[in-house]
Amino acid sequence: MFASRQTHGVIGVITFLFFIFSSALSFATSASITASGNEGAISVNANASFTSYEYCVGEDPPECWTVDWGFLTVSLYRESDGYTMGLGSVSGEGSVSFSTILDGGSISQGTYLLRAVATDSESVTSTSNASITIDNTPTVTVSSPGLVEGAFTIDGTTQFKERVDGYEGMVYVSALGTFGAYKNFEGTDITWNWNDFPNAEPLDAGSYTNGDYTVIARAKAYNGAWSEDAIGTLTIDNTPTV
Repeated sequence: MFASRQTHGVIGVITFLFFIFSSALSFATSASITASGNEGAISVNANASFTSYEYCVGEDPPECWTVDWGFLTVSLYRESDGYTMGLGSVSGEGSVSFSTILDGGSISQGTYLLRAVATDSESVTSTSNASITIDNTPTVTVSSPGLVEGAFTIDGTTQFKERVDGYEGMVYVSALGTFGAYKNFEGTDITWNWNDFPNAEPLDAGSYTNGDYTVIARAKAYNGAWSEDAIGTLTIDNTPTV
């Protein structure tokens, strides 16, 4: 502490200049983050601890106090294009924790970094990353009915990756070269039938010319990922006998 004294007539002015000194009691600012998986409900947990700094003012003896405050920010970063989405932040003294659930079924395809950044009272930062890869590509199968006659149907299966909130994806089926039917499905393991589709017209072999026909089924996950096409075949032979 430094002091100076000036006098002018009967007026005295005392000016005090204070200097605050700081030092780290222990360097502890750090961050960590983990993720539970790559699909469905993904648990994200992040933690941060902050360095404790001692501040002192004056002398003989100095007045001292400690500060161990800081904040933690958590974000999701897509490596392919730099897209970043903030997931949240929390502040406190000593250490803090943050947790959330990501819906893997609603996140676009790609590799992401979950990033936790701890910042202490002296703006010292620590960063931790955890990588996740979102691949919600569905798989689909379709039956090959073979020789059909009269009213017939088509069956198939679809496997989706879990979506936490809402339907998992859509199944689209094309039969006899003209009909196309589609429907959104909830669930991860789907067994479907042509008659499940609200816009499907009845399949009547008697209304078509003789020949071999192809059935195509494909699925689209909620996040936009398409399956490979599944191919089935059927044959129509309406040749009469006399």
